[in-house]
Amino acid sequence: MLFEIMISLRMYLDSKITESTKTQMIYDGVKLTGLTKPFLTLQHLMANDLILAAGRTSYQSTYNFQIGVFARDFQELIKLQEKVATELRKPIPLYDETYTDTGKTFVCDVSDFSPIGNDDVASETFNFRGYFDVSVTILRDNGSKEFTQ
Repeated sequence: MLFEIMISLRMYLDSKITESTKTQMIYDGVKLTGLTKPFLTLQHLMANDLILAAGRTSYQSTYNFQIGVFARDFQELIKLQEKVATELRKPIPLYDETYTDTGKTFVCDVSDFSPIGNDDVASETFNFRGYFDVSVTILRDNGSKEFTQ
């Protein structure tokens, strides 16, 4: 389910935040230098599972993400911050592992936006950036692709 949620978030942000050049998934070996600003990043942080039934068949899974906003200047950062937050609060289409729309949607909990200063003034990539803390909580039976929120 994690993969499906991540590709759904990436595809949704790419389609809704037209000012952004791309949404880059963050994983080992990815370098952000050289990407054209403005762009977004998507990184999985951790997942928590909670058993809900005595038979250990029903679970609540919470997937946590960090969504980065990289802008060319302060004004653009503030505008993108507002637009990304607004779009993340809407229902997001769920795509499966073959990138096919399932006809289902999920919602995100958007908590904080943290602007981060650049520690390396020689690297302009990290000027004017900030990160959202986002989580997606679903309820499902063990091994099932079906879920509720």
